[in-house]
Amino acid sequence: KGFTPGKITVVEFWATWCGPCKQSMPHISELQERYNDYGVRFLGVSDEKLETVKGFLDKPEWNEKMRYTVATDPDKSTYTSYMTAAGQGGIPTAFVVGRKGTIEWIGHPMELDSVMDQIVHDKWDAAKAKTKFDQDRALETEMRKASAKLREAQAAGKWDEVISILDGLLAKAPNNEMILSQKMQICLTSANRPADGYAIAKTLLANNEHNAMMLNQIAWTIIDPQMPIKDRDVKLATEAAEKAVAASGGKDGAILDTLAACYWAGGNKAKAIETQKKAVEMGGPMKEQLEKTLKDYESKK
Repeated sequence: KGFTPGKITVVEFWATWCGPCKQSMPHISELQERYNDYGVRFLGVSDEKLETVKGFLDKPEWNEKMRYTVATDPDKSTYTSYMTAAGQGGIPTAFVVGRKGTIEWIGHPMELDSVMDQIVHDKWDAAKAKTKFDQDRALETEMRKASAKLREAQAAGKWDEVISILDGLLAKAPNNEMILSQKMQICLTSANRPADGYAIAKTLLANNEHNAMMLNQIAWTIIDPQMPIKDRDVKLATEAAEKAVAASGGKDGAILDTLAACYWAGGNKAKAIETQKKAVEMGGPMKEQLEKTLKDYESKK
């Protein structure tokens, strides 16, 4: 019906069919337990029917992983009031409603750690966060305008032009990690500019010491065998993957899988198998694929 003055509520939009939402659930549960004594309430909102959500929670795996309040919004009225009003289209997306009943932050729930720590200790600069949010929205508009040119240049294999377009966007947002990640991948693959690509990777690594998702993305971009990288820096990928595991507390199977791939690529097969076994133990929606990878390592050892 409303928010309690003096209390903090995190409203997170999700769905039973959403893979990234499922990956976020254990982390949100941990945050609920960590900040429960601070009067924080995490509220997961799905626009699916009540029966669908109940059926999902009847499964022991998800009932255990989703240890916070859940609500349904089948008429999408809450979705419209939050997601549509804020120009958000993808899930999972979280809104932190502060003690005064105003929204303090909007973003991916896996990025909540440092945000929540500052908010509960009254160290959060909401004005600065709003400015950044507005800048990001403006940049999204610029990116939509540039997307057609990017697609044309990529289709034509004009990689210098692609990088020039990305550099134009970075001139307006030098620290935008999405654009930096895109440029890094292109430099490491199609454009064949490994020095530039790895320079970006090192910058992202230095700026995301505690961001498990970003660290894992850096590592997997470098180590993914499907990526046509001629000069693969396994050492850098391993460093990023090890930091990602540390940042996630070693409880994310997908991140452990990345680290195992780094060890394997570096020739440390025993450590790769040991790490992959830990990934399998974490289970989750990727368990079948993780088990398949483990069997592949064991057969090739």
